[in-house]
Amino acid sequence: MRRSKSQLLSLVLILLSLVLLAACQLPSAGGSPAQATRKNTLTLWSFFPNQDMDVLVRNYEAVHPETHVIHTGYAFSALAPAFRERASQGLGPDAVILTERELPALIKARLIENLDRYNLETADWSPKSLLSLRGVEGQLYGIPVALQSMALCYNRSQVTTPPETLEDWLNQSRNGIGIAIEAGFLKSMWGIGAFGGQFFDSVNQFVLREESIIRWLTWLKEAKQIPSIYFDHRPEILYDLFASGRVAYFPCWTFEFVPLKEQLGDDLAVSPLPKTQTGQPSPYLETDALLLNIHATTKQKRLAIEFAQFMTQPDQQLASISGKEHTIAPINTKTSVDERLLPTVRVFAEMVKMAVPFPISNVYRLDRLRFYGDQLYRQVVQGSLSPRAGVKQFLNRVSNPPANEQIAVSTSAASDEVQETVLVDVKPDLNYLFDLVHIQAITLKRPVILLQLFLVAAVLFTIWVLARFINQWLKTFSK
Repeated sequence: MRRSKSQLLSLVLILLSLVLLAACQLPSAGGSPAQATRKNTLTLWSFFPNQDMDVLVRNYEAVHPETHVIHTGYAFSALAPAFRERASQGLGPDAVILTERELPALIKARLIENLDRYNLETADWSPKSLLSLRGVEGQLYGIPVALQSMALCYNRSQVTTPPETLEDWLNQSRNGIGIAIEAGFLKSMWGIGAFGGQFFDSVNQFVLREESIIRWLTWLKEAKQIPSIYFDHRPEILYDLFASGRVAYFPCWTFEFVPLKEQLGDDLAVSPLPKTQTGQPSPYLETDALLLNIHATTKQKRLAIEFAQFMTQPDQQLASISGKEHTIAPINTKTSVDERLLPTVRVFAEMVKMAVPFPISNVYRLDRLRFYGDQLYRQVVQGSLSPRAGVKQFLNRVSNPPANEQIAVSTSAASDEVQETVLVDVKPDLNYLFDLVHIQAITLKRPVILLQLFLVAAVLFTIWVLARFINQWLKTFSK
């Protein structure tokens, strides 16, 4: 009887082992026989919609059948905190796609890899994107994969010809055409460039001067007197005004276009932001970059770099910017954007040429510009300060911050409203469970994880030995 039970237990253990082995080795449903023999698995997190990212993954796996890419989509606002938490524990994905605004915190926490050791070929990548990904001493911390900036969204059902200049824009608003403009620094800094302002010189020294800001704020004060122009420091209010069709114009980010398209349909169009005779608009440039988890193995880091380089090829950049679920501009300077096929992307790509990137070493300055700039815009537009007095106070605070300075700004240009529209579509089907098994198997191979498991096992063994010793001692003592 005991022998039959022992045989039954052995059989059950063998069957369980075979099931686990099958889970690790079986190809995805509908996969080719080559997929079953893959030896490499790359794990990647991003805020890119799964539908668009899956196109790139399939293209990559067709060229590299020996590698399986497991992409997990996160809501934009949830991705960075999730990665920081997991990477700080020695876990997380092999790589993550985040904006350059996250770099300073990740570098300080030593959670991402310095890429200089890999001698990457960067000649075809946008110089602006590289500028925003380099550290104080020029170290490259990310591989750019996409660019985000601003253009002028407008409603075709209300206007037929978008304005070329700020004066044209005012004239349209005087005829009752509605405009929504955010009274905040980051989303309105493009107007400073339109009045001839410059943020950095040829050697990336900060050179912003008073006059261009004063002229822009003076224009805003004049515009505020027109009933059809709406100012507010809450981006979600202005977003709703435009999305509901109550205004015709709204300076918008690339990542706001698709959510707006879902509400306005074919009435939505984009054009360049207005200029003046003295300057071109200067919107903020945000770079989406692939970053390496410092705890990934050398092999996994190489796979991640290979995948990122694949994403930056001209044909794959074209696949990215043709996505249905998000709008981005290409980082590869050799990517041709046909205006007839991709008119929206073409406009955003043209605006990128005028956009302003902030180097990592100047992120602290951008935070100050946003923090004190938001105060400046509200005070001047509301009339509590003149443009000239407000700008003098603003630049003085940026250059000479108080000793007890407390600055709190979002790490992204996206408003909460837009962040909430970025949803994930990961489903817990059978293939997803197989992918989880792959991820766990890869995780267990990392030295830091093996060390943690060894320490846990050592502690448990020590406790067991002590318990036996105490038990024997108590038995002896009781006698």
